[in-house]
Amino acid sequence: GASSVTTLKRIIPKENLWPISFNDSVWKWHNGFGAYTTSDWLKPEIYQPLFGKPVNLETVVKVSQFSQAEGLRYANQSHRRAKWHRSGSFMWTFNEPWPNAAHGSIVEYYGLPKQAFYYTRKTYAQVDISTIYNSMLLAPGDTLKMPVFATNAKKVKVSGKLKIVIMDLDGKIYYQNDKNVQIKPLSSSQIDQFDFSTSKEWNDKVLLVRFDLLGQDNSTIASETYSFGIKNVDLEGNNEGYMHSMLEAPETKLQLDVKYLHKVQWANDEMDCYIAKVKNTSTVPALFVQLKCDRKPNEVYFKDNYFMLLPGEETSVEVLVTPDISLDFNTTEIGVSAWNTSL
Repeated sequence: GASSVTTLKRIIPKENLWPISFNDSVWKWHNGFGAYTTSDWLKPEIYQPLFGKPVNLETVVKVSQFSQAEGLRYANQSHRRAKWHRSGSFMWTFNEPWPNAAHGSIVEYYGLPKQAFYYTRKTYAQVDISTIYNSMLLAPGDTLKMPVFATNAKKVKVSGKLKIVIMDLDGKIYYQNDKNVQIKPLSSSQIDQFDFSTSKEWNDKVLLVRFDLLGQDNSTIASETYSFGIKNVDLEGNNEGYMHSMLEAPETKLQLDVKYLHKVQWANDEMDCYIAKVKNTSTVPALFVQLKCDRKPNEVYFKDNYFMLLPGEETSVEVLVTPDISLDFNTTEIGVSAWNTSL
């Protein structure tokens, strides 16, 4: 996954940033290219089939980090679905000892988490929900066959409700259902199965498939959103860019409210804990919502990031602030954006 635009601007001179070249010596020095093969570690051949050729540096970072996050999520969830048949697994790598332009790490050299950090964190939660699919690409008229699995690492049974929604980027709902489920302790098991047939008339369309596992008090135990692109093969046999419409999704609007909650003990520090409430006030889904702060990454920590918010949906995210900056920290320093919010 590519490093953030902030990091890239810090380690690569402006004249070398864009357009990106395989042969650029600075990009090579920071392992964007030529680390092992010509394209390692940026590897455009992974994200270009999904989104097409990026038009700017910001888009490169978005689609590269998405691809890394999606790949790690699927791998980790696959391992956890094989609980008791697979004794364990761990990923390489967490962070990095050199400021890379791109790498398999999920935390950048300067401490900023990538999208994959938050996706990985959720897949390692005590309770997670997942599905199996062979490809994110569908042809018009294909049927999406999705078994739904729940993994429970707790020693107690988990009872709740499984909620499923399929929605497009315009906010139109094509499928929704819910059912009561019970998940055995220390288990991984299939809790549902559904088939969804796409229209033969659909082309260049992206579907969001949302799974929510809700507790008996309606609180969220686990939540995952998967994206699938529908695209016809052209006369040259090409279907590149089947997720491209995510980059041109209808504009969404977000409402942010940050309030101080209390102090918490975290490792050896007593941190200030804030709650950031984010609401999607529009009629279309908000894609990869990101909370941001210009402070150093080791001064402000977000418990969740790069999440999806469906129309009208609201979520609360814990924000931890270190004692070093607690006296002069202001809630207005926290901002929020999504792939489809205006600048």
